[in-house]
Amino acid sequence: MENVTELFGKQVYALRIAAGLSQEDLAFQASISTNHLGQIERGQKSPTIETVAKIAAALHVPIAQLFTFDNTPKPSDTSVSDKILAQLASFSPEQQQDIFRIIKMLHHFQSK
Repeated sequence: MENVTELFGKQVYALRIAAGLSQEDLAFQASISTNHLGQIERGQKSPTIETVAKIAAALHVPIAQLFTFDNTPKPSDTSVSDKILAQLASFSPEQQQDIFRIIKMLHHFQSK
């Protein structure tokens, strides 16, 4: 049986991949080093509660989701729409509205 540190690391990894983020991107957004994030994802280091909160905020998920091990999403199981939604969450409401307008225009031109 895996220990909590390993399970936590696998969950962070899976959520990062589902969000379409590189290790560098997530580390930057969480204000931690890429090396530290890699050690967390591999289950080699246990993060402090402050680091857990930073990772959750950077992934736009509740802290509790980082500790939900029974249904860890597999990177290959994430749909394109899930990846798009995860990326959209990192944009401001104004930027999201602009992206929506672009999608509507693309849809309009494809339907012609």
